[in-house]
Amino acid sequence: MPAPSTFGPSGKSLVQSSDTHLPREDFRKIRSSTPIKAAKGMSTHPKHHQDVRKLSMFYTLMNPANHRDTRPAAKAGRRFKILLALCLSLPILGLLGLSPANASGPVGQPTLPAAPLAPSTPTAVHNGSTQVTLTWTDRSTNELVFGVQYRDHGGAWKNAPSLPSTSISTTGKTYTITHAVPYGTIFCYHISAANLGGVKYSPEACAVPAAPSRPTNLRVTLIGANSVGLSFGRSVVWEWGYGLYTKRAGDSSWVLNKVLVSRPPSSATEQMLADNLIWGQDYCFRVVAMNSRGQSLPSNEVCATPDYVME
Repeated sequence: MPAPSTFGPSGKSLVQSSDTHLPREDFRKIRSSTPIKAAKGMSTHPKHHQDVRKLSMFYTLMNPANHRDTRPAAKAGRRFKILLALCLSLPILGLLGLSPANASGPVGQPTLPAAPLAPSTPTAVHNGSTQVTLTWTDRSTNELVFGVQYRDHGGAWKNAPSLPSTSISTTGKTYTITHAVPYGTIFCYHISAANLGGVKYSPEACAVPAAPSRPTNLRVTLIGANSVGLSFGRSVVWEWGYGLYTKRAGDSSWVLNKVLVSRPPSSATEQMLADNLIWGQDYCFRVVAMNSRGQSLPSNEVCATPDYVME
């Protein structure tokens, strides 16, 4: 069998070089021939006719600006690209624990997992200097990460570095981290468990190394008909708040009258007002500092009698 020719009807080569293109008019003549007729020097074998058609399609794909293909193959190519994108997205859905089976809606909106349970109340241990050790127990196996939030003196919550979850098959795993803190400060913490379905927070726990020191120099600053104003020196360290106690003359027990949440110190003294007192009744007062470890020793005692102030 003679070797198939590589020349078209006009005698020009069908093989493209790096700097020439096959003339479009030759393909029009080839594609319009039904059946394809052999030109001079061109083989009549059916396989060779198929080769010419393939070269024509190749020319169309490589030269879209010179020849706009309106055949169904163009639409098929677009469908192939869409299917390819969907196939490539399946591994990503698998990594997220999603699949077409739990997708809904015309655009495949995924069904999110249930939010994890909140972790246990953390244990916050202050080393007495500049470090807090936090320990908590997980209560779920579907959380992705644990968040650590802290605050000082009842302020806004701030974020400490988070910790990835490694709870896979069982609950009850214990996690521990350390948090550097300034000396003499008290921070409170809670732990959050999160996944794509939501976030849940543990109860709050505060970290102090010991009960606070006692307040000093309690004195009366104001007397009203049913109240007495008091001033005292702040606790030196670790206070979270103060409790004001009163005792009527002749009673043996102290009664909590008011609680003051400690603020970042702006002075060395605090002010409190004992109210709801009975006019003309003698009272004694004392103050204690408080934190999560307990109360300090009480301050000195002072006594006063609510009365009308005559101007």
